[in-house]
Amino acid sequence: MKLTELAIKRPILFIVFYLIIAGLGILGYSKLRYELLPELATPVVTVTAVYPGGAPSEIENTVSKKLEDAISGVNKIKRVSTYSAENSAVVSIEFVADADPEKAIQDVQRAINKVLPELPAAVKSPTIESYSINDEPVLRIGTTANIPEAQLYEMLDKQIRQGISQINNVGRVTLLGGSPREVKVAADLEKLRAYGIGMDELAQAIQSSNVEIPIGAVKSKDGEFDVRTTGKATDFEQLRMQPVRVQPDGSTIFVKDVANITEGQKEATVMNRVNGKNSIALLVNKQTGANAVEAAKLVREHLTELESLHSNIGLKFSVISDSSEFTLKAANSVYFDFFLAVLLVALVMLVFLHSLRNAITVLIAIPTSLLVAFIMMFAMDYSLNLMTLLAMSLVIGILVDDSIVVLENIYRHMEMGSERVKASLDGRTEIGFAAMSITLVDVVVFLPLAFVPGLVGSLVKEFALVIVVSTLSSLMVSFTLTPMISSRFAKLTHLDGKTIFSRFAMFFEKQIAKLTDLYERILAWSLVNKWKTVGISAAFLIASLSLLFTGHVGSEFVPATDKGELSLMVTAPPGTRIQEMDRIVKSIEQRVNEVPEVTNQFTLVGYQSDGSGENRGGNVASINISLVEAKDRSKSISEIGRELKKIALLEAGVKVDVSTVGLFGTNAAPIQLLLHGENRDTVFATARRLLEDIRKVDGIVAPKLSVEDEKPSLQVNIDRKKLGDLGLTVEGISTALRIAVNGYEDMKYTKDGTEIDMRISLREQDKATTSNIENFPFVNAQGQMIYLKQFADVRLATAPSMLERRNKQSAVMLMAKVTGRPTGDIGEDIKAIVAKNPLPASVTLRYEGDLDLQDDAFGSLAVALVMSLCLIYLIMVALYNNWAYPFVVLFSIPVGVGGSVVALALAGNSLNIFSIFGLIMMMGLVAKNAILLVDRANERLAEGDSLRAALLDAGRTRLRPILMTTLAMVIGMLPLALSKGASSEMISSLAWVLIGGLTSSMFLTLLLVPVVHYGITRLMERSKQRKALKVNKSGIATVLLLIGGLQLSAQTQPIPADSVYRLTVEQAVGLGLQNNRMVKAGELSTLKSQYATKEIEANRYPQINASTTYIRNIKPTVFFFPGIGVSPTGDLTIDNSRMMPVNGSAKNHFSGLVDLQLPIFNPQLREGIRLSKLNTALSEAEREMTKWELADEIRRAYYNIRLAILNRELVHKAIERAEQTMHDTRVLYKNDLALVSDTLNVYINVQNQKPNLYMAENQIVQATDYLKELIGLPFESTVLLQESISEETLTSLLFTEQNGSPVFEGRPDIRQNISQQALAKKQIDLDKSRRLPTLDFISQYQIQAQHDHFRLNQYTWPNSFYVGLQLNIPIFSGFRNDHKAKQSTIALQELKIAGEQLNSKALLEYRKAQGDLQEAMSRINVAKDIVQASEKSLELIDARYRKGVGRYQDVLDGQFSLIQANNSYNKAVYDAFIASAALKKAIGTIQ
Repeated sequence: MKLTELAIKRPILFIVFYLIIAGLGILGYSKLRYELLPELATPVVTVTAVYPGGAPSEIENTVSKKLEDAISGVNKIKRVSTYSAENSAVVSIEFVADADPEKAIQDVQRAINKVLPELPAAVKSPTIESYSINDEPVLRIGTTANIPEAQLYEMLDKQIRQGISQINNVGRVTLLGGSPREVKVAADLEKLRAYGIGMDELAQAIQSSNVEIPIGAVKSKDGEFDVRTTGKATDFEQLRMQPVRVQPDGSTIFVKDVANITEGQKEATVMNRVNGKNSIALLVNKQTGANAVEAAKLVREHLTELESLHSNIGLKFSVISDSSEFTLKAANSVYFDFFLAVLLVALVMLVFLHSLRNAITVLIAIPTSLLVAFIMMFAMDYSLNLMTLLAMSLVIGILVDDSIVVLENIYRHMEMGSERVKASLDGRTEIGFAAMSITLVDVVVFLPLAFVPGLVGSLVKEFALVIVVSTLSSLMVSFTLTPMISSRFAKLTHLDGKTIFSRFAMFFEKQIAKLTDLYERILAWSLVNKWKTVGISAAFLIASLSLLFTGHVGSEFVPATDKGELSLMVTAPPGTRIQEMDRIVKSIEQRVNEVPEVTNQFTLVGYQSDGSGENRGGNVASINISLVEAKDRSKSISEIGRELKKIALLEAGVKVDVSTVGLFGTNAAPIQLLLHGENRDTVFATARRLLEDIRKVDGIVAPKLSVEDEKPSLQVNIDRKKLGDLGLTVEGISTALRIAVNGYEDMKYTKDGTEIDMRISLREQDKATTSNIENFPFVNAQGQMIYLKQFADVRLATAPSMLERRNKQSAVMLMAKVTGRPTGDIGEDIKAIVAKNPLPASVTLRYEGDLDLQDDAFGSLAVALVMSLCLIYLIMVALYNNWAYPFVVLFSIPVGVGGSVVALALAGNSLNIFSIFGLIMMMGLVAKNAILLVDRANERLAEGDSLRAALLDAGRTRLRPILMTTLAMVIGMLPLALSKGASSEMISSLAWVLIGGLTSSMFLTLLLVPVVHYGITRLMERSKQRKALKVNKSGIATVLLLIGGLQLSAQTQPIPADSVYRLTVEQAVGLGLQNNRMVKAGELSTLKSQYATKEIEANRYPQINASTTYIRNIKPTVFFFPGIGVSPTGDLTIDNSRMMPVNGSAKNHFSGLVDLQLPIFNPQLREGIRLSKLNTALSEAEREMTKWELADEIRRAYYNIRLAILNRELVHKAIERAEQTMHDTRVLYKNDLALVSDTLNVYINVQNQKPNLYMAENQIVQATDYLKELIGLPFESTVLLQESISEETLTSLLFTEQNGSPVFEGRPDIRQNISQQALAKKQIDLDKSRRLPTLDFISQYQIQAQHDHFRLNQYTWPNSFYVGLQLNIPIFSGFRNDHKAKQSTIALQELKIAGEQLNSKALLEYRKAQGDLQEAMSRINVAKDIVQASEKSLELIDARYRKGVGRYQDVLDGQFSLIQANNSYNKAVYDAFIASAALKKAIGTIQ
């Protein structure tokens, strides 16, 4: 007994079965948890090592690299990123998607444990944590109370935090802001000096006496007893009486003699405020896999209880951010769309089936199938998240498909005379294989998505499986419940027109009949004009796909989501103290609070988290800003973000970054470009160059480098010899300095059973500062007082605040935001820039952030797409038992893709992972329509119908179910496409893809599939008839589209790579002005401006346009005229109460139109032409400015090469002198006048000079390459410099000093400003001209005709022609033109001020260049004398040394002095040449 037959004959069995399903489904649904997104597979482990007082470079060498080496042996690592900052090193290890997070942490822990002994002693034990995208805080809470901050912090840390952590589903609870208690041991520096005690000795004395060490157990006949020492101090008096040193005279120095012990608070490192009120922040995270909504609910209830319990102290918890609220909003929005879609689908079913019972029969598949999906979700521990709820909304149209097809066929059999039981069984049996096929097509489309790896895979797996399970369940329902219900309740509805619904149904059926007849006629035409049909479909496909390549449809990873939250990151210059940063942020908060859309502010000073990591320091702060809901504000979140950034930038010296908080947390930089290589300097230089290049990309906002600010630092350069002579060690002085600067806090003090941090440091007035650090004292083993300046040199320098590495190489991240364009399009522009200007071979570029995610996602989804196509094909092969007919079905997919792309373009959406989900889903849906057509056509062919008749019958009989299923799906998608609720930005793109694809496929597939079926069947028949080829019942349908393109390339005559160029300075400048790319670009810009002027001038000429139109009136236009009659007297009468309808148009309407317009008086056009000509002049001024700056750069590059050549000559001479000295020393050694050590020292000196030669050669090559780049020569060419930098050459270059102030009108930047002022004046004239009237000559000739047939020779063609004048007078425009003119006037004033500033700047540059030149000339004279004296001194020393009466050290010193003298002379000459070049630039000289 078949399944359907069993369901019809034994209905109770299946009723019981589905009741069990319902019970389990409801139970499973009640147990499901709410989440915003599924658990995303992003296993990341971070290792944090704290090294107090460590500089970034020191931490990188001593900590970071060792941790990297240890971690490199761990399996399944994708990438390792290392960040070395002040006081800490952070190593971020990203694992491949299939790695087990728990095992990853264990492997990393074992690897770190092995390297711990190799780390510096001061490094604290590294902490290891796992991170994923789902680990964003669920709650951000600000805490206040009417008690001291220290007491509140103690309560939160010791009581409340632990209580919250024990709540079900709650994971980590982080405390930010406030300061814990600590015991402060403040040492008196003067007393330490007096007693000769060092800071390290004091710290060691306190630490060694404040420990408890377990000793063991004592066994006796009475039992076994543990023995332990109570060595820890229990009160301050014990600490004060701790001996530090016993003096030689027997007296003891105690801690109290040199230090004061108090209890207080730690210095605040993070400050928190909620809406401007000081508080302490609590960040609550959920456990992995826990219910975020339930966790937030329980925590809120617990906080309410705590407020009641501690009402006496006014404890108040302010929840500023609750991610569960957005989760519930998103879920409720999808729920609303879901039920609305169900209602709309029900209406579609009611309209098509004309019966409420039939609609219910079909709709029962929805809840039944979803209940099965709930059981699956509960069994696999899935959640009710955005993806699973979206799947349920999208699958509604699919769930009713099978039941629609089965029920429609059952009713067809009933209309043919079968009773309902037989009709139910026969109707399901007849259509069953096709129904199973169309269901399996949906299943195989989504099944590959469940196996997609990585982040996208974890995002889409639950989505795919919910659709697969519910779709299979709907097939089961269509095979059992639908025929079972039909066999008992099915009833043919006879429309009699007695009720409103019956009359509407009859009208609807008439329209369907007309549509069917129309479709049959069009299909018949298509079967006759097969190539035209194919051509129309191909043209539509090509035109739609072109939208992807012309920028109308961009690409990105995920669309931006408006959660109503912004993150404002504020960064002050490095070295800013937290108190100053707090003042700055308070000022920003006050201004932000005045923005009407802002509801809450959650501020953290000293802490930032941008979604990719944490940043702590006194110069950073973050403000998490909550906004009113999107429906309640007129501005977009991007506009508000720009407004807040402007507000924050009112504070001088700060950098501001505004990011939206989306589904994946704060996305501070969608564009991330990682550059890494072995040489850090090369990597940084390349990154800065690329940074300047991408600034020009449209849509890029606030590009920056991850390591760009350098922090001032004091460098202590130790003379190790002096240090050893004084009896000190590097470790000892480093420890003492660390304590002096930061304090020593690796100790605990126990009070009332609670351990408190103990910190040993100097008194505030004694702490080491930039002014007194050189006088900081140390005590050696002999008790002598030694000061830092005796053995070290302290210098103020700058160093990077952070060093970054990737996979053991130096790295830097280039980050940027985007606006106005999809991320993928911007990424393509960046790739084009990199391809045009390749990076050095030693630097590797990786695209990360959204670009990496997008490439990974698109690649994985492309594989899933291909797998889905293959599986659809195989399903079709199994259905038709034929290898050729499946291609007929596959031809329906491309036209669906074309419609999807058009829908994306019209809706303004991008191609992202959600729209790709829609494309994959659309493939299965459009294939189902083709399956229904092909299945029916093959059935009729098997019954003996002709091919043409079979195809026409298939179209006629399958049109109705295809319309029902397609309209059900499209209308069911409309609520999602038009949704404005939470997360609607993502859902809408998916819905529009389905709507566009299904709509285009419904129209084109109904024509294209029969045509392709016709062609393949005929091809197979001819092949069989000819029997020329032997094939195994397989057909191959191949359509080749050959698209030829013309590629125009403009090539310039290349410069020979092996040419030799002998150049003076001015020749080099001339060559650069001729070949440099920037100059050529300026010339093209000027040419473009000239053509723009010609374009505007073309508006003076007559504008002639012609157009033709054809209109097919489906329903003619109707006019109503009053009734006309004849009175008894014979007069015509008009009856307005009796209106007569008269057709106002025929079915076909043709019209042709030619119009002409010529401006006679148009002041706005006249001023626009003048303005355009001034634009051309401005472009020329900008080109001259480019030449001006280029000429100066070429001169400097030329002189740099000459300086490098002089340095090489000095090195050669130094080597020659060293070799001569080596020869002399060996002679002296043979004569016993020199020691062996002298010969060795001489040899070492010779060898030490050789690397300098290599360096000098490299400097020449690099400087020459840079000059070649500037003047546009190939790197392989040879450049010989004809001018040297010498006093003789310099004399000819010196300028005669001018009397009075020089004139700078010739400077290109000043000329550019003058052009800009002229342009601004003309803009004012243009704005004023908009107030004047315009007069145009106009003319038009029109011809038109209309008729119900196409016999054009029988048409009458009336025409019309007119000429005239058109006067336009602007009367009132809301003062827009006045405001525009005022803006232009202000712009002119700004340019005038800028011109004055430029003149002042030019004079300043001129005076500076003159001063530099005079200084350099004075240095030349002094340096010449020193060189002569050094040469004479060296000759005397050499003479004494050859006689054996001098020391080699004297010779070495003499040589060094001569080198220094020559270097000083060369540098002075070089500086004089540079100053002369600066003088030329200052007065505007180009050549």
